[in-house]
Amino acid sequence: MNRRFYAERADEFNQTRERAWRGWDVLFDRIGSRLKAEPRVLDLGCGNGRFARFLAKRGVRFTYVGVDASVLALEHARPRLAELEAVELFEHDFITGREPLPDALASSTFDLVVLFGVLHHVPGRALRSRLLTEVSGRVTSGGVLAYTTWRFDQFPRFVKKLVPWEDYLGLSSEALDVRALELSDHIMTWGVPAAYRYCHAASEEESETLRRELPLRWVESFLGDDDLNRYDWLQRD
Repeated sequence: MNRRFYAERADEFNQTRERAWRGWDVLFDRIGSRLKAEPRVLDLGCGNGRFARFLAKRGVRFTYVGVDASVLALEHARPRLAELEAVELFEHDFITGREPLPDALASSTFDLVVLFGVLHHVPGRALRSRLLTEVSGRVTSGGVLAYTTWRFDQFPRFVKKLVPWEDYLGLSSEALDVRALELSDHIMTWGVPAAYRYCHAASEEESETLRRELPLRWVESFLGDDDLNRYDWLQRD
């Protein structure tokens, strides 16, 4: 479902994704001094590469690897990052884990690994846990893992965009086992005409459990972007 959404609405979606998140400034103020000079950065779910542009505007010299499942998102990223040095972009479905990592990533480690606006699109707690555990293994000694969970269920403007599953299934031809759904799995509309995408709203309890399971030292959680996102960041000692 989400793969189809980002294929069909990539151009429109890209136009709404130009600005850096305000929470990134808060995060970088806290982790910047912990990163080594010229860090190697892995951005999973990189979209059009705006986090790389944010780092460049902060004056950071870095090596950047962006990964996204959407070919069209990467097509938007390439011209935007053309002026930056040491940038690599890869198409890879890292969410399902059904595809092997690209050879260039198979044995690589990074000083900063980030997942922004990703986890709410990962279906199932087991897959979310597996993904975070796997990327934790990509963090080098002294490096940082930072990720967000989207708190859309706390905001009426997003709640009103949610579509009951029975209504969506009445509109869709795709086969879906509703017994596999979790309590906070939702269908959300986007744009006009409405397109549909899967979003999971992680509870505070789930977020705490996920970060406790990781083989890294948790440092801090905070709310950013007008409390829309919970940020967690951890470090490998």
